[in-house]
Amino acid sequence: MKYLKFYFFSFIYFYKDKPESWIPEYRSLFLVSITVTSSVSLILLTFHPNLIGIYPFARLALVGLFLAFSATMQRVLISSGKYHAIFKEFEDHPMNTKSNRVACWFIWIVNFIAPIALSVIQKGYIR
Repeated sequence: MKYLKFYFFSFIYFYKDKPESWIPEYRSLFLVSITVTSSVSLILLTFHPNLIGIYPFARLALVGLFLAFSATMQRVLISSGKYHAIFKEFEDHPMNTKSNRVACWFIWIVNFIAPIALSVIQKGYIR
C-alpha cells in the first residue's frame, strides 16, 4: 500500500507547482485510475487474447471499472482530504527522490502502452 500511495504522491508532486486550474489531486487520481484500468486490461488480454471479440461488453466493463475506481478513490482520498496527509507523509520521505518519481512516470507509460501494443500484436497487424 505504501508504494501505491507513493505512486499517487509522485503525480501530485509533479503537478503541485502548476497553476490552480491544473488541480493536482484530480489529475493524479486520473493517472492512477488509468494505470489500474490498463493493468487489468493487460492481465485480461494476456490470459484471454480475443477478449473484445468474444465478450462484446468487455470495453464497457473496463470503462465501468475505471469509473467505479475513480469515484471510490475520489471519495476516499480527495473528498476526505487524505491526499494532504499522503503529500505530507512523502514530502520529506527518503523514498522521495527524482529517480523514484521518474520510475513512477515510466510505470505509467508502460501500463498505458502495453495493452494497446498487446492488442495490436494479437490482432496480427504486427508479425
